[in-house]
Amino acid sequence: MSKISDEKVKDTMVSSTRLLRKSAEYFTQPLENQHFEVRSSHRRSTETKELIPKLSIARSHSQASNVIHFQVEKDVKTGMTAKQTLSKKFLADGRVFLQDVSKILALRSSAIFSVENLLSNTNLQSLPDHPVRFSGELMQHGSSRLTDIEIVTHDLVSAANSRASQFGDSSLVNIDNLWPWPWLSPSLNSSEYVGTLTAPKTFSLQEKLQFYPLMPLSDTLQTYIRSVRLFLSPKHLIHLEKLVNEFAESSGQDLQECLIKEHSPLNLKDHAKCCLPYLVPSLTKCLTRLEAPLSNSAILTLSMWDLWPERENSQIERATILIQLCTEFARLIYSERLNVFTDSSGYPQCNHQFRKLFSSCKIPGIPCDGTHCFFKTVFEPSRHLTPKHIVVICRGQMFSVDVILDQFRTAPTPELRMSLIKIMQTAEENAQTAVSGLGILSSSDRDKWSETRVHLMEISENNRQCLQKLEEAMFVLTLDHMKCRGPDRLINEALFADGCNRWYDKALSFYMYQNGLFTVNVCSSFVDNSIVNSLLRFIHIRILEDTEKWDDDVLKKSEFASRCVSREFLSSSENLSDISEMLLDQKSSSEANTPSTSQSETTQLRALMFDADDEISRSISDAEISFAQLSEDLSSSMCQFHGFEMKFLEDHKISVDAFAHLALQLTFYKMYYRHPAVGSKVSMRRFHHARYDTLITTTEESIAWCRAMLEEETSSANKKKFFFSALDKHVQRLEEVRSGLGCFNHLSALHEIALRNGDHISEAALDDLFELPAGSPESLDISSEGYDIQESLSVAVVAPPSSSSYGVGYVLAKSFALFSVCSWKSYSGTCAENFSRSLHLCLVELHKFVHRL
Repeated sequence: MSKISDEKVKDTMVSSTRLLRKSAEYFTQPLENQHFEVRSSHRRSTETKELIPKLSIARSHSQASNVIHFQVEKDVKTGMTAKQTLSKKFLADGRVFLQDVSKILALRSSAIFSVENLLSNTNLQSLPDHPVRFSGELMQHGSSRLTDIEIVTHDLVSAANSRASQFGDSSLVNIDNLWPWPWLSPSLNSSEYVGTLTAPKTFSLQEKLQFYPLMPLSDTLQTYIRSVRLFLSPKHLIHLEKLVNEFAESSGQDLQECLIKEHSPLNLKDHAKCCLPYLVPSLTKCLTRLEAPLSNSAILTLSMWDLWPERENSQIERATILIQLCTEFARLIYSERLNVFTDSSGYPQCNHQFRKLFSSCKIPGIPCDGTHCFFKTVFEPSRHLTPKHIVVICRGQMFSVDVILDQFRTAPTPELRMSLIKIMQTAEENAQTAVSGLGILSSSDRDKWSETRVHLMEISENNRQCLQKLEEAMFVLTLDHMKCRGPDRLINEALFADGCNRWYDKALSFYMYQNGLFTVNVCSSFVDNSIVNSLLRFIHIRILEDTEKWDDDVLKKSEFASRCVSREFLSSSENLSDISEMLLDQKSSSEANTPSTSQSETTQLRALMFDADDEISRSISDAEISFAQLSEDLSSSMCQFHGFEMKFLEDHKISVDAFAHLALQLTFYKMYYRHPAVGSKVSMRRFHHARYDTLITTTEESIAWCRAMLEEETSSANKKKFFFSALDKHVQRLEEVRSGLGCFNHLSALHEIALRNGDHISEAALDDLFELPAGSPESLDISSEGYDIQESLSVAVVAPPSSSSYGVGYVLAKSFALFSVCSWKSYSGTCAENFSRSLHLCLVELHKFVHRL
């Protein structure tokens, strides 16, 4: 952090009226298409504190570093003007008095004046005085945040990675469109999640969805060969084709016939014991013997870059808000008023996974794990009520807190806050005496954890009840006493942390750190990241809609920007969204009809005190050792690319997802001089109960383009040709997989049938196929998962599938692209920091390349 001045400057209000009067002294004739150039002064009068800079005329954009450009344009029809532009260098190099100079920027779209009135002293006397505060792009690389006379520099690539260059430093930004966080549109509204009373219920369209198509075995095998042939030598390719043909003509056909029988209409609806392709992700996650931190997925939210930045002593406050907003979303699912969404192609998406988002838990078992979901909607008959409590973990100790009251109402805010405060106090008092760190057992080997869990329940009935309470909880909230500084550390915390404050078998877990940042951990046996992203996007929008949930310094940045004019504006009922009105009405009616209750009648708080013996203590110690070895092996880095122009790509019909994958492939090719096997998760939710399949994004076209980018003799025309060919092929392959024409789920289903039937020959043959480069999701060079800003306001954290691979998550937004990169330290051939640094340089190169097309 660098300071340009330690001196406090009096906050002198400067209005648009004063500016116009000042400008009138220099002009006697209306000037069209001219610029009023406001230069900042480096001298301040200690007597008058006069901070209005001198005005001058500039017919072209000045190269001076501190310049505000007011462009006066005359509309042919109305003769009105409102356009203003601001030099980005003014933000980067400005001094503290810009805080006051900025208040003259009152010529917004709501205050339009004619050119003649602008230069008329008579009319200026009657103009309203509009005090305005500064609101601009405050988190550009190399730019300063003008708050409390400090400039805070934000590194774009953490962990000593390369810094981003700011594109178009001389380009102008329309002040009317200035908003501190371009990726977070102020027009977002949570009402998009709420179905109307006449709209279909959340799960009413499930039976109308298409079933996952079962491809002929020959087609699937040809798709498989096409995916892996790029990474094999001609000799190995011939050998592979021979193996594939032998498998198809022998045991493969028998397995396919078994799969066809299970694909009958009856089994498609009752698939409890079927090995169908669309069930493969759920089956494999239960069959895997990997430790839970590796099979789970993690998510970082963009809120740390906008509305919820790091702030001390905000843990309880933000945790309370998080609980409230999660229960709001759960209420939409419970009442089946959550909207039925469509994908980018207009297909309605399957909502089945939302049933498993809350109150779900994986149970360790041998030879495979089990899954339980305790959440039922109001329209589903059930002998058991939907759980209405969460489990809070603090300093390794667990507590049950009721957060839902009658009629699925959220508990009052003060009582939730007091419960969390009491939990923190109790955890500190019992830190030396209570059995803590039991959660780390869920991170150990699945077989060992299964045996330990059985022994834990045999110790006492109390342990059985505590486990049941934990497994039935809506979600787990961890109040972590650690401070996570920087995105790099958050990546590791989201996947591992210390293990004692975690319960990795829960479908949904939130980790709230002492400085107010939070991450999410997801058990992939139940839901995909896209489902959790919907929840996190809803939470983000609900925070955006209510400025009372913002930090004060964040609110100062955004006041008078777009619709977020002030606290009063956003707090008024007429500006709240539909979901806000619905919940406010529900809250007011419940308060009117329900007598006040004590805390014991609402947010019941209970400590989950487990009984442990020596065997449990030894298991905890062993789990801590193995967990430490696993977590310390992870290397992570965050690449932030500011200047990503999504609208430019869309205008030129460039797929943003293909753009990201070409950047990943070019990065790997420059680092290792070989083409990587890059795989990406593709959502299959347009089909009934389907989850995802894997797409190999490396194609002959992308390989040709990467080579051309490193060959100086290749002409720009050929590079452009290869580039668009690679884009088109990516989009084509992506749509094929989305349509059910992928191969990996089909082959995995055949493998599970062979395993179930004891067909070891077929099992071994398929294992040989899976071990080839790009032969399975576990044999990739880069395993990726990404979204654009319309789908998500968060970025996935992907654990590398093998010791020699990378895990990359990304989110692409307006002016902002974010990549999380992970690798394993135990393999010297990979390095997350180096890859992140190289990725940023490739993004810079690719950005310049597309602008030359």
